[in-house]
Amino acid sequence: MMQNKKIKYIFIIIFLIALLSAVFFAWNKTADSAYVAKIGSYEVSLSEYMVYFREQQLNFEKIGGLDIWETKIYGEPTFSIAKQYALDSLTYIKIMSIEAKKDNVSLTEEEIKEYTDIALQYYNDLTVNDKRYIDYDTALTAIKETALVQKYREFLLKKSIKEGEAFEEYFHDYLISHMADLDISVEYVMLPEKSISKEDALVIADEGKGDGNFSDAVKAHADVEVYTGNLNEINIPDSDKLNILYLDLLSVYPPIMNNGEIYIIKLMNAPDMESLKSDIKNSQQKEAEEFIDSKYQRLLNNTEIVKISSIWDKIELIEKDYN
Repeated sequence: MMQNKKIKYIFIIIFLIALLSAVFFAWNKTADSAYVAKIGSYEVSLSEYMVYFREQQLNFEKIGGLDIWETKIYGEPTFSIAKQYALDSLTYIKIMSIEAKKDNVSLTEEEIKEYTDIALQYYNDLTVNDKRYIDYDTALTAIKETALVQKYREFLLKKSIKEGEAFEEYFHDYLISHMADLDISVEYVMLPEKSISKEDALVIADEGKGDGNFSDAVKAHADVEVYTGNLNEINIPDSDKLNILYLDLLSVYPPIMNNGEIYIIKLMNAPDMESLKSDIKNSQQKEAEEFIDSKYQRLLNNTEIVKISSIWDKIELIEKDYN
């Protein structure tokens, strides 16, 4: 059951890659030498291409049944689109697997064994007609290369997305640099250091927290104006600003002494830190994926793709049969 899920997952990746990039033959195959297309200098064999085309056929039929082949999408026959998607998928795998090797990303011995077992199950599940065009060795290569490319994407994502302590440090820097753009409302007072005792300052902080009226608490101990504004406006160390951001709403931060002034600050409103972290991580994920896609697009633009029309034009849907 687990291997079935693995096989399904591997070819879901192939199908999605084709979307991002956006059989049966009537003669005897002599054709180990025959190939469907060239990707750069690499010659795509008929058997290799059919691994990818088979998945496209199955996915299209899952979406629209057999009738889908009678339809068009934006004027293009769905069969032609499926053929192109298969080539797009294969092209992506070939180009990115080369890049993986350049970056010294490879499958472990354990992974190779796992995917070898998966390939054997995949091959055993093929129909008689499937096996006319897909041999075991080609299926194994396709499955291992697809797994390698997925591993390479994860490698690139990990390089681009900060985690753990590195993320926390990045997040703190983000908060400081974007504080003026965040909705961080506070009430606060500035008192000359010698105008109030530390004890009275602590009393103000205690009486003004929660549902307590901060302005009344201040006026009970000092004749000063209470200000309302953004935390970014207050001249206190960044470390204190960060600490205030992590307070519960309506909390009062312990009095801060800075440049001869005592600051007493009540947090009235602030973004939820966990939600903000999640948004930033999602943004990093999106940027990392866009980087990978742009990397592939640059490589693709420098790769010549040639279809061998004598074979390409004869590709047909794989007929249904039994195992």
